[in-house]
Amino acid sequence: MAFNFSLETWVNFKAFGLTALTFVFAISSVLSLYNTKLINYLFEDQEEKKNNNLTWALLAAFN
Repeated sequence: MAFNFSLETWVNFKAFGLTALTFVFAISSVLSLYNTKLINYLFEDQEEKKNNNLTWALLAAFN
């Protein structure tokens, strides 16, 4: 691909195009994680995590 375009076009693509694609990928990843509630779980209080783990352990023990 690099040999099909001028040097100026290739440098501009690498400098600005790939940077823009990286930001688009990062933003879409964050939105995807937010929609799956993974971010909320990662940042919730440690006490809540312990309570959630205890709840799952009790449910598993009685099933």
